[in-house]
Amino acid sequence: MKIATACASLVCAMWLVGCDKTSETKAPPGPAQPAAASHATSSQPVAPASRPAATMLKPTTPQVAIKNLLNAVADGNKDRFMACWAGTPQQVAAMGSMYEAGRASADFRERFIKAYGDKSWDDFEHGKNEGARARLLLMDEGAGDIDKAHCKINGRTAELTDPDHPSKSFTFLKVGDEWRLDASGARPPDPRTFAELMDSMTASIQKYGKAIGKKGIKPEDINFELGRAMAESMMGVTMKDPHRFDIDNLPAD
Repeated sequence: MKIATACASLVCAMWLVGCDKTSETKAPPGPAQPAAASHATSSQPVAPASRPAATMLKPTTPQVAIKNLLNAVADGNKDRFMACWAGTPQQVAAMGSMYEAGRASADFRERFIKAYGDKSWDDFEHGKNEGARARLLLMDEGAGDIDKAHCKINGRTAELTDPDHPSKSFTFLKVGDEWRLDASGARPPDPRTFAELMDSMTASIQKYGKAIGKKGIKPEDINFELGRAMAESMMGVTMKDPHRFDIDNLPAD
């Protein structure tokens, strides 16, 4: 498991912050202010104020910052997760939508494995499946050895690179004397669009998760139908393949 996949990959795109090497990253000019409402306008990078300091290490290095993020994911603590980001209020708020997609993905995985076993989950993630395949946002996969990552600091910006995947990296901004992940690198770059896509992903995962364990529905069918729904709602791709089950008319337990 590699650092480059710590926040996972989504369907046909790099959504994770910090991987766009073509855009210029600017450090915040001073200490961040608390994040405003998600649709407020601001050009000043900010970081959320809420953070349980007793359960998070002070992110004096980019490595500590990303460890804090992964620990927040593991603990299911959204406030701590949000405190790991810096950007405009809209950019930071969009990371909240990514968190919810990650939580929905983790819940889906847990229930899927309980119903079908580890082998079926491995097939879900890595096996061959004709037609559509679902790609979930599992942010706890791929922590790697963070302390061995290549870290390049340039003033108040930094880049942390997986040595096994040098084209993939996380970017950071220094806010005061702390490092935060840069929320401006999300793809697509418009935070409203990014949040909408994450919300759509969450809704699809939760909806098709209801099919788990239902009589007559195979694990690969759920993979297909969830992948199909995500392709249609997130990418506008219409598939002509026949449906394998009716998500709105599931068998009774």
